[in-house]
Amino acid sequence: MVSSSGPVKGVLSLLSVLIVVALFFMPFLNKAFHIDDVAFMNISGMMDHNPLHAVPVDYPYMGKLVPGFTPYELTHPLLIPYFIKLVSAVFGASEIALHAAFLIFPVILLLALLKLNALLFSDAANRIVLVLFASMPAFLVNGQTLMTDVPMTAFLILSVVAFYTGLEDSPGKLIGASGALVAALFVSYQSLLFFPLFFYYAWLRRRLDLRVVLSLLVPVLLLLLWFFLVYRHHGLLPLIRTRIGGAGADILSEIRRGALLQVMVGKAVFTVSALGGSAAFVMVYYHVISGSVRRFSAEIAGLTLLFFLLVMQTVAYPAAGKILLAALAALGVLSIREVVRVCRRSSGPAEGPQTLFLTAWFFTVLAYDLLLMPFGAVRYLLPALPPLLLLLLNGPLHGAAAVKRPVFTAAVLILSAAFGLASAVSDYHYAKVYREFAEEVKTFRQARAGSVTIWYIGEWGMRFYMDRAGAHYLFEMSEEPKKGDFVVTPEMPRQWLPSLQVQSRLLLYATRNYDPVLPLQLFNSQAHAGFYGHFWGLLPFSFSPAPCESFKIWEVRY
Repeated sequence: MVSSSGPVKGVLSLLSVLIVVALFFMPFLNKAFHIDDVAFMNISGMMDHNPLHAVPVDYPYMGKLVPGFTPYELTHPLLIPYFIKLVSAVFGASEIALHAAFLIFPVILLLALLKLNALLFSDAANRIVLVLFASMPAFLVNGQTLMTDVPMTAFLILSVVAFYTGLEDSPGKLIGASGALVAALFVSYQSLLFFPLFFYYAWLRRRLDLRVVLSLLVPVLLLLLWFFLVYRHHGLLPLIRTRIGGAGADILSEIRRGALLQVMVGKAVFTVSALGGSAAFVMVYYHVISGSVRRFSAEIAGLTLLFFLLVMQTVAYPAAGKILLAALAALGVLSIREVVRVCRRSSGPAEGPQTLFLTAWFFTVLAYDLLLMPFGAVRYLLPALPPLLLLLLNGPLHGAAAVKRPVFTAAVLILSAAFGLASAVSDYHYAKVYREFAEEVKTFRQARAGSVTIWYIGEWGMRFYMDRAGAHYLFEMSEEPKKGDFVVTPEMPRQWLPSLQVQSRLLLYATRNYDPVLPLQLFNSQAHAGFYGHFWGLLPFSFSPAPCESFKIWEVRY
């Protein structure tokens, strides 16, 4: 085990990370607010600068009105909404300002990942780890949003670095581990699921003493203290006692939804295929350097054929979609198998504990994705990818690969970066659709002197930009639209329909399609791509010329 804690190497790592972030993130700072960004922004607007002060509001959600909603009932803690509030107060709530502020989280994550790789193994593969991880759409695309997945993963890896250092070399660093875990907990409640891993590693190292236990209990006690303060001020208990269960928006409702057999089957298929899509370049690099290309090729071909036969009659996708799903699922299964093989091979006293820890980390994420998450999403898989990379890219041959096979290594890194950037461009264009359409709605209203009322169905970024354009949110049981009004329904965020009474009065006025900028699509029900949710498709990405969004504009006849 080689440490790269020297100041020169530290500066080089920082420069490398800053260059990668500048190349992979800076071009997308003006990305439209997207998916759950809007929920976190709305929550930030409900909060006072004192996080215990919030005024209940009647909050529209999925076509229903949640009365007396407060930020404490959200499925996430409030660190990210509070960060959004602070940034908005200083720099404004623009796309560029918020996305620029959120760059701190990819920087923290990548720096912590390189440090962890050097601590657990060596820094020989750091450059390869950096580029392959940074170009994974699970990180790159999600890192260009305001959602919690990248921040949570960043603080988790940072806490692992501090915990390892405190356990092995400097006990004072355990305080840093506690601080990073507090941040992770207040970004996402799912961070609680990682605490057993820290106890497990300390036990493996035979260093599970009182100091370690206290460093891990302090973050949990602070979270419980926060729960107590919220209950005392508002009579609510986050995670347990809220008013939003009826809307299916609380954590227990989402867990129950994800536990349905049909949903769990879809989650399992999507998670494995998303893992395969995320690990594709890593697996190719791993097997070429390991000299096992023939075996890998035969296994991929055999499993792809087997999975194709399984999905041929069960999934109503075009043949190309079925082949892609089968191939990605095969890659995912082989990735899982390879993690197990690496763990079994690395059983010595030097690398055994960290290999067991990384393997447990990897399978913990897969387990809670399957058992606890309400649906499959690539962003939910993100915390499993760091241990996957560290396990597969630190074999005895991999450190010298960049020197011995520079052309091949460069080709893999370039192709991985190209795919990651293409995914980011595709999602940037898709997110932009709702901003552009809302501008068209605004122009349409202005052309009619603002006298026309436009209603819409939809969530996510569409909701933010349609509200800003002066359109009205249409509840599923509402009968408010009047003769001469217009109702807009999208393809993707259409999670409810107008009431039957309203539907009977609608006449199709126009359809507005937006074509994709690339055939690569991440989130498109027609392409069966479900990057943000497997209900829209079992593929983490797809190739299709289908419109990336289609709006129907209906006129209310009477």
